[in-house]
Amino acid sequence: MKSVIVIAIVAVAMIGVMVPSVFAEYSSLEEIQNDFNLKCNAYDQYGHPYMAFLNCDKANNQSKKDLNYNKIENYKIFLKEKADNEKFQNESFQATHQNLQEIIGYAYQVKDFQTVFKYSDILKKIHPDNGLAYSSEMRSFIFLERHDEAIDSLEKTVNSLITPFDKHSQVHATLQMELSYAVGDYQNVLDIKESYDDLRFEMFGTAKSTINPLLISMTHEKLENYPSIKYWADIAQSRSGYWDVECNKPIVLFSMGLHKEVVSLVESESIILTCPSDVSLFPYVISKDVLTGQYYSPIIPKPEKSGLASFVDQSKDPQHYIDRYNNEPTYKEWFDENYSQYSSIYQAVGLDEPIVEQINEPEPVFAPEPIMEQEVNCGPGTESVNGICQVIQTEEKSSGGGCLIATATYGSEMSQQVQQLRELRDNQLLNTESGTAFMTTFNDIYYSFSPIIADYERENPYFKEAVKLAITPMISSLSLMENAETESEVLGIGISVIMLNLGMYLGVPAIVVIGIRRNF
Repeated sequence: MKSVIVIAIVAVAMIGVMVPSVFAEYSSLEEIQNDFNLKCNAYDQYGHPYMAFLNCDKANNQSKKDLNYNKIENYKIFLKEKADNEKFQNESFQATHQNLQEIIGYAYQVKDFQTVFKYSDILKKIHPDNGLAYSSEMRSFIFLERHDEAIDSLEKTVNSLITPFDKHSQVHATLQMELSYAVGDYQNVLDIKESYDDLRFEMFGTAKSTINPLLISMTHEKLENYPSIKYWADIAQSRSGYWDVECNKPIVLFSMGLHKEVVSLVESESIILTCPSDVSLFPYVISKDVLTGQYYSPIIPKPEKSGLASFVDQSKDPQHYIDRYNNEPTYKEWFDENYSQYSSIYQAVGLDEPIVEQINEPEPVFAPEPIMEQEVNCGPGTESVNGICQVIQTEEKSSGGGCLIATATYGSEMSQQVQQLRELRDNQLLNTESGTAFMTTFNDIYYSFSPIIADYERENPYFKEAVKLAITPMISSLSLMENAETESEVLGIGISVIMLNLGMYLGVPAIVVIGIRRNF
């Protein structure tokens, strides 16, 4: 019997290790803002690669710094091939349409809002019924606190012929409720929920839903409906995990783009400082940067009021950055591309550029060499263009769809877990041949049953909680794939993650059952 108990403890410990719940205690709010490692992890988790790069550099977190640097560089290469190349505008309507969708989607992934708006406008002009343009605009407007424009984009999204969600979906109802709360129309939040419940009863005959219980509780708090506050807070508490439901309020406010309320809540409620960092403090440090002008675009970073570049840590010797610029070619290339508004690295870090005396020497005269035409033999998969071998470009179809089960489980496609799955698919798997092959096979199987499970989750809250309990360890284990960049890394780490999940979901239960049978 003792062996069974030991095995059970190990199984619980394995699951506990896989669920990220980082508790950190801080003595002051200033200490939080100066914790660059915290900010590095916050921006990395929420998909802001440029800000993640800046803070990971200050935190000396080399792995995440390099990871986010590569994300930005790959994005710039993509823009040069797609957005900066006018060739696609002369192609067929379908090709142009697909190119614009790719540009808008990639731009939103790295939070390049300026590019999202620019190419969404182009897409809307050639295809007004494409909801993707309005949907990406809406999510960008929310983060930038332009809520009235977000509401308009939401309605255009659901009224489009091509739309990521329809009028009767839980996603639409959730976004309507969140945006109504964001603009202070609290009664409308409750009205939308009631209309959604009536529609569910009419279509499926189901009882009232418990959609967004914490948001409902916060709405009743604004309306001072005190009995209802506790009722919905208790429901939210039953879903919040091991920590107090108050810990979840910053992330709810952050998802609605209410940066001022996030900062006010964290700085006024001492209990928030005892919450898991990734639940309450990640939204806080990002919102604080937005409000204090410390949030920068991934393409054209702006200098701070002091005149120094945004990456400069004033506690460091400025010569540190000069030495890196002179000795590290990749660092020099990164600075020259991203901080062209500065005349030199010296100006960016606040130092006077040294004066170097120039000695004029006579220029040598070179005789021109004869130009000889050479026949270029290119290998398989390449072709000669003006004497240079270039890879033959082929059109590739985009892969993947929505994470139906995860979206239904966590209530919104904007949730942290769904974003993690989407970024893993787009940034790791679809960038390698083995990952693409895996996703093709996986999609064929996954979409054969996932709509049924997702619909049943929306109808049965108990089933939804059971699915959440079942898939949370698996989603947590997938974070191991974030550092996989090459073909071999994706293949090696991918197989390891699969074996780990087989061990958790099949091996451990089997060992427990065998142990029980032996002892009884």
